Formats: sequence, structure tokens, C-alpha cells
Amino acid sequence: MDIDIDKEKDNIPFKKVIDYLNEKADKNFKSTTVNNRKVIKARFNEGFTFDDFKLVIDYCCKEWKGVTFNNGKLGDEYLQPSTLFNNKFDERLNKAKLDISKNQIQQVETKSPNYVNNMSERDLLNMGE
Repeated sequence: MDIDIDKEKDNIPFKKVIDYLNEKADKNFKSTTVNNRKVIKARFNEGFTFDDFKLVIDYCCKEWKGVTFNNGKLGDEYLQPSTLFNNKFDERLNKAKLDISKNQIQQVETKSPNYVNNMSERDLLNMGE
């Protein structure tokens, strides 16, 4: 029987998630590492999707890459599976979605301030979905 190490019976795309992280964060993590697979599997078991992982990776790379934190460490050090995909994943995902919504509103405001002023609050909140 041929076993695909990058997908378990749960159909979790470990390699795809890690490859995306490696590309965006300029890292070289392995999708076969037990701890990497553990945190990814935990989030998939909670119902998160590959697109959710991409949003978190993109957001954290944008916010952390090249930034020195208050503790003196470079944000790049935190761009790793154990940090990005831990139990704060949902918080990071919500921040990423909020960031997308804010960016979309800013883009619309730049193009047509009156358009945004005439939109309902519900319409504005749904822009990121």
C-alpha cells in the first residue's frame, strides 16, 4: 500500500501549508516534522481551512517580518508553525480579516468618499467576506 506522508486520512494538506509558509516567510520548515503536523492538524480539526492558514500567514508576515518587537527579538523569529498555528490561530485569523476589511474600506474611500458615507454599517462590515 502506498502511503502519502503529506496527507493523512483526514486529507490535511500539511505540505501545502508549510510550503506556503516557507515561501512567504523565507523559511525552510519541513511538513513531515511531528510538531509542525500536530499544530496544523489541531487547527484543521477545529474546522479551519487552507485559506484560513494563508490569511494568517500573509497577515503575520506583513505585520512581523523585519519588525523588531519590544523584547528586542526580530518578528521573523516568530514566523514559524508553533507560533502561527498555536491556540491563538483564531485571534490571528480575525485580525487578518479585520485588516482586509479596513484595507478594502480605505480603497473604496480613496476612490469615492461619498460612496462609503452612503453605505450601511452592515454593508461595510460585510466587505471583508
